[in-house]
Amino acid sequence: MSVAMKHLRKSKQMTTNLGSAAIAAMLGLGCAGSGDDGHATPDGGSTGPLYVVSTNVFDPDGITGYVALVPSLDAPTTMDLRNAIEFPGGANAVGIEGQPYVYVGLWSTPAVERWELQPDGTLTKGPTISFADLGVLDTSSVAFTPIASPEKSYFADYIGAQLVTWDPLAMEVIGTIPLPLENEGTLVPILMSYLTVRDDAVLVNSFMNDPDDDVRYSDRSRLVAVDRATDEVVSVDEWVGCEKMQLAGQTSDGTAYYTADTGRVLERHVFGPEFGATPCGLRVVPPGLSFDEGYDIDLSDLVGGRPVAGDLMVVSDTAAFLRAWHDEDVDQEVTPENFEEARATVRAFRWWYWELDSSTATEVPGQTPHGSFADRFTVAGRTFVADNTTLDANGDAVLTELSPGGELRPAMTVKGQLGGTIYRIR
Repeated sequence: MSVAMKHLRKSKQMTTNLGSAAIAAMLGLGCAGSGDDGHATPDGGSTGPLYVVSTNVFDPDGITGYVALVPSLDAPTTMDLRNAIEFPGGANAVGIEGQPYVYVGLWSTPAVERWELQPDGTLTKGPTISFADLGVLDTSSVAFTPIASPEKSYFADYIGAQLVTWDPLAMEVIGTIPLPLENEGTLVPILMSYLTVRDDAVLVNSFMNDPDDDVRYSDRSRLVAVDRATDEVVSVDEWVGCEKMQLAGQTSDGTAYYTADTGRVLERHVFGPEFGATPCGLRVVPPGLSFDEGYDIDLSDLVGGRPVAGDLMVVSDTAAFLRAWHDEDVDQEVTPENFEEARATVRAFRWWYWELDSSTATEVPGQTPHGSFADRFTVAGRTFVADNTTLDANGDAVLTELSPGGELRPAMTVKGQLGGTIYRIR
């Protein structure tokens, strides 16, 4: 399931409880610019550092994306959507640190818009490119992978089982790379939006899912390697017993870690062993293009045998955080019948800190249990997560920094549900 599709799951719960007018009021909307014209004025003025942040707001009338500029990612900075660019239908942003461009992947149409930072700190709209001729339905995935280079980058067409290549500097479509993935009965291949980008290759995670029974998966994950020089598929690997894997981060030597996400592991815990995913942990060590045969971690063993564990977040060359479900924090029974709503609202996940060479992790003390899914944002060596269940009466949620030393530090206050890439544009 793509990141965008995860967001749509969460939107069901939000739209059940809030009307569109209430959501707009609590988020302070009504003065934003438009994705078709207008500009965004950053909170930080015309001098000093600026960071690009994108978010999406859900209401009964649909989804609205926002791209904002903020002067800092630390508290007490607050994201102000009144100064953001608005994108009806949803959007996420990505860019190259230090370059004056914001690339916006649209959820409602297969296009990418480029917005350009001006000397006075505002954003003006530049060129737009369409991928409709390639059969792409939307470009939500473009913002979940760092841009590989100014001349050529990649994103996953998660429905079409292909990679899309494009030129960010020239704003031109390059083409597609078909991946050797086929349907298996009622199971169809789905690409993860987060790609692993190395100097020599792009690694693509794929899993098989039943679109009519979306808690049922095949018994394996696949890893497809594409050579960046030739854009040809050079390796396909699979790991039986790990049904769905996602990128957990990379260390400085390029080693990439992959783990199950807690949503799919919770599915297995609730629905039974024929559904959801196992709490696996795998890795790929350069120059290798396949899973490391000698490395297979059961994440449950790291957290004292708790059956639901996942969402590993690598924060340094030696350490990571992961989430575990704590039954003692559950305030309502989670069943197959109420699963969709309960997993977004029940606050029973806690963070654990893990030294990568250790056989056990340690529960982070003094934290408040949280729920829903967790998205990672890595900015200049710092790692942040957004907990969407902490949205308060004003539509605010606090971004949390995962410190390499094992602490959870409150950072800036955000609006809606963050997505895409956070990066420093100035």
